[in-house]
Order: sequence, then structure tokens, then C-alpha cells
Amino acid sequence: MIDRGFATDHVERRSGRGVTDDLQHTSLLRRWAEAFWHEWEQTAQAGRALEGLLIALVLAIFALDVELPRGAAPEFLYSGAIYFSLWSRRRGFPVLMTCGCTIFTVLGAGLSAPGTLLWVDLANRFFATVVMWITLELGVTRREAHQALQQSHAELESMVRQRTAELSHAIEALQAELAQRTEAERLLAESREEYRMLFEHAPYPMWVVDLETLQFLDVNETAVRHYGYSREEFLAMTIKDIRPPEDIPRLLQALQTVKDTPRAEGVWRHRKKDGSLIDVELGLYSLDYAGRRARLTVVNDVTESKRLLDRLTESEERFRKVFDEAPIGMGIVGTDGRFLRVNGALCSMVGYAESELTVKTFSEITHPDDLEHDLRLAQEVFEGIRRSYQIEKRYLTKSGGVVWGHLTVAVLREGNGKPGYALGMIKNISERKRAEAIRTRLLNKIMVVQEEERRHVARELHDGIGQILTGLAVGLRSLEDGTRPELLVPQARRLRQVATDAVEEVRRIARGLRPSVLDDLGLEEALRQYVWDYIRSYGIEADVQFMGEKHSRLPNVVETALYRIIQEAMTNAAKHAAARHVSVVLHRGDSVVTTIIEDDGCGFEGEGTVSGGPSGLGIPGMRERASLLNGTVEIESSPGKGTTIYVWIPVKEGAP
Repeated sequence: MIDRGFATDHVERRSGRGVTDDLQHTSLLRRWAEAFWHEWEQTAQAGRALEGLLIALVLAIFALDVELPRGAAPEFLYSGAIYFSLWSRRRGFPVLMTCGCTIFTVLGAGLSAPGTLLWVDLANRFFATVVMWITLELGVTRREAHQALQQSHAELESMVRQRTAELSHAIEALQAELAQRTEAERLLAESREEYRMLFEHAPYPMWVVDLETLQFLDVNETAVRHYGYSREEFLAMTIKDIRPPEDIPRLLQALQTVKDTPRAEGVWRHRKKDGSLIDVELGLYSLDYAGRRARLTVVNDVTESKRLLDRLTESEERFRKVFDEAPIGMGIVGTDGRFLRVNGALCSMVGYAESELTVKTFSEITHPDDLEHDLRLAQEVFEGIRRSYQIEKRYLTKSGGVVWGHLTVAVLREGNGKPGYALGMIKNISERKRAEAIRTRLLNKIMVVQEEERRHVARELHDGIGQILTGLAVGLRSLEDGTRPELLVPQARRLRQVATDAVEEVRRIARGLRPSVLDDLGLEEALRQYVWDYIRSYGIEADVQFMGEKHSRLPNVVETALYRIIQEAMTNAAKHAAARHVSVVLHRGDSVVTTIIEDDGCGFEGEGTVSGGPSGLGIPGMRERASLLNGTVEIESSPGKGTTIYVWIPVKEGAP
């Protein structure tokens, strides 16, 4: 068995010598000692051979202690047994051995042969016991110290291995970092070279500005060409020097708010060396420039694009105003026929609100009788067969009515030539259509009246002038055949009177057709002469009054219309109302002529009973004449209380 203390001392000596001893020799001896000790510990722990051997040894010593003669001291052998018990794996075995040896020592003292000196024997036994306990104490202390040393050594070995591994990892990491740093420095150098090339050859003006002093630190060649300053002039300036003075407060304020943003929002103004101003957008990028906080600025000159955008915006605004405020209806229609946008005039024309109309198609507000023709033309325009078209069509209003419109359609195409949408312009022609209808009816009635007038004139000529001329011819024949001279003069006088009556009748008929005095002297004189003829022809009292300030003559069409309306009203009063008195009042104002025709005839209910007879236009004719001049006619009448007719016709000074 190898002494464990020797192994421990060897380990301590090896540790004391450190790394200067022969590491290979020490390592070999340590491996042999550790292997031998391990085998011994495994054997002792498995069969308890050591403990059994020590117990047998102690019993043998006790037997010898009893048998040996006086003066022998075998009890000191117990100390050796106690010492070796310290090698046991169980911690309580040395204490058990010490207690047993103490008991055997005391028993041995008591069982020793008689006749010995008791005090000498007891002293030996006492010292033996003390030595045993001292041995136990020293052995336990040494054992604990050895275990602590082993643990410390193991921890030290573990720390050395861990530190060595950490150091290896640190060295590897340092080498990797050194390689990365070297690669990064190489890439940085390449990047700087690429940056310099990009900076110098960039198509946009670029510069670097110190954020503290706002001074230019570097500019590229494009900026030099674009702004007109040399590089030396740029580097002697600050960014305030290329701004108009009125923009500097905004610049200083913006510098406080955009320090950490990559872009300066909005459009800025820069001043070139020649004093001209340009509009620019700026891209800003923070960087470290030779240890100074700086910012790279990329300049995009948007002067021309902004000018074009302003023109486009102005054009769009102008179109929007023209579209929205146009006096005619306008609508933008998609290829599906749905309204995309409409103006107020179109909404007013058809009675729909804009929100209601933009969910409809143009087919929905088109009169069914006009829809097929309109759809065919719209398809031809969208297919490119025709560029535009114009038609007159009817529209259905929200209230169920019908309005006429003159539609002009043009298609606006996209860049690829495909139709985008159609622009329709609709002019409300309902008034014109009504006027045309009135004019048509009036022309038809005029043609009827003309035929009636021709028959009337023919009757007048046949019954009046014809009979007079027939009588004149008979008188002249009898004068020609007469043989008595004394009868010639009276006969000639009578024939002259007949000729005079014929001339007067011709004049009366001519005045009925178109009084020449109306063209020569005006409306007032024509009415006075007509009233005089009216009294003589119908035997009805009549008068005419003219009120208002004296002006120049009325337009010819107004004078003719008023004359015919008054003539028709007075003729109706004579032929149908059995009137005894007719009064006419004409008031001339600055912008309107008012006429009142009043009679005391039988009156009537409604307007159908007074038509003016077969040869007149009647009340509808009066109203149509007035409406052609934007005038009105109103009638008040009741049975037995006469009739009053009010006529208003607007006039314009200087009109023919």
C-alpha cells in the first residue's frame, strides 16, 4: 500500500515547484499513483478489507497486551491502527477505532498481570490513550486538509482549463475581429473611393454641409455647373448664401425640425450666381465628415416641372370653373354611359341633384323616342367612326316633364388611343322649340287668315268696288248713248261721285290691309285714324288716349303687334260683344308699353267664345303676337259686365 500522505506531499511539492519542474516525469508518477490509489480504494470500499484488517490488528494487539509480561507497551500499536483507519471511506470509522482502542487500552490495563506497579502501568496507559486521541485529531485534520487541498487543486485545474479555453476563444475572437477589421478597412477604402466617384459624377447637384456652421465642406462638379459658382466660391459660402433673404427665417426654423429626418419636405428656393431663382427638392442624409457632424444634400431642380404643374393646375382649375359655372348643361360620361360628373346647369335642367344624377346613365334621362338614335351615335364616337356629333333630343326631368336640349358630344381618349370618357354639352332649347311651335301655329293661322283676307278682299272688291265700278260703267254707257245735252252734266256729276266713292272704298280696304299712316306717322296717328274709321263704320263710340312721356317711335314690330292686337280687340267688341262704347289707353314707359282695351259689351266666360270670327286670329292670336315679343296678354271678363284686355310688351330703345 502507498502512503497517501506521501502522495499528497508529492502533489504539494509538485504544485510548489510549479511549471519549472519536469512536467512529463511528474505527470507520469501522478498517473501511476492515482491509478494505484484508485484501485486500492475501489478494493477497500468493495470488500471492506482495510477495516477488517485493522479490527483484526487491534484485537491481536489487545491479546498481546494481556499476554505480554509487565513493562511491555503494546498499546502504542493502537495509534498505528488508528492512523491507518483514517484511510477508510466511511467518516465515522476512525472515531470508532479510536474509541475501541481506548476501551482496549483501559481493559488491557485492568487485565494486566498482577504485581506490576500500578501507577507506572496506568501512566503508560494514559499516555497511550492521549497519543491515540492526538493521532486521531492529527489524522482527521490532515485528512481534511488533504481533501481541501485536493478540492482546491481540482478547482484550480478547472479554473486553469476554463481560463485557458477562454483565452483561446478570446485569441480566436481577436484574430477574427482583426480579420474583419482589416476587411472592413479595405471595404471602407473601396466605399470611399466609390462614394467619391459617385459624388463627383452624380447627375444631380450634391454637397456636404457642416451642421454647426452651415458651411459647405464639399461640392460636386454638377453643383458647380448648375449654380454657376466655382468650387472655391462654394467652400467659402454657407447654405444661407444661396437662399433669398426672405427664405432664411424659414430655413433656420426648418434646420431645428429636420435634423434627424432624411428629407426636407416641400419645395425650396435657391439662388444661382446670376441671381435667378430655382425651385428645388432636397434629399438630406446625415454623415460624419472628417470628424465633423455633417449632412449630405442631394438637389433635384423642379423649376420646370413645378411650372408645368402650376400650368396644369391652373388649366384644371380653369376647366373646373368653366365646367361648374357654364350656363349650359355639361356632363362627363364614362364608356358605360354613366355620368361621372355633372354641373349645376344640367342638374337644374333635368331637376336632379348632382348625387342623384351621377348614379344614372344618360339613357335613363333620354326620351324613349330619341334613345335609339342617340345610342347609335354614341357608339360610333366611342368606336372612333366619328369624332363628335350634335343632335337635338328630349330629356326626361325628375318631375316627369320633358325638356328639349341641343347635345354636342366629344370623346376624350387616353394615351393609348382608347376612349376614356365623353364630354357632353347640352343647351336647353325648350323655349326655342316652344317658340318654333308657336311660330308654326302662327304661320299656319296666318296662312289661313291670309286666305280669309283674300276672300274678304275679293268679297269687298266684288260687293263694293265691283258694284260701284259696274254702276260707273253703266252710267258711262248711258252717258255715251244719251242724246239730250241738258242731262249730260248731272249724269257726269253723279258718275264723278261714284268714282270718288270707289276711290274711298279702295283706300278703306288698303288701310285695313296695312295702313300707310302706321309706317309714315307712327302708332298714335294710325290708331286715331283707325278709331275715326271704326266709329264711322260700326257706329260705336270709341276713344283712344296716349299717356307717359314722349319718346322716339316704338320699334316697327312692336307698333305692328299693338296695332293688330287693338284692331282685333275692337273688332271683337263690335262683332261679338254688342258694345256701345270702346276705350283704348296706351301708356309708354321706359322699358314697357302697356295697353288697356275696355268695352261695355255682353262679356263672356272663358276664352273659346270669343275667337274673332272666321276672319280673325281671336284671343289666341293676340297672345301669340305678344309672346313673340316676350309680352303677355291678360283678359278680365264676365257676362253682362264687359271685357278688359291688358297688354304688356317690353321695348328696347334703338330697336328697329
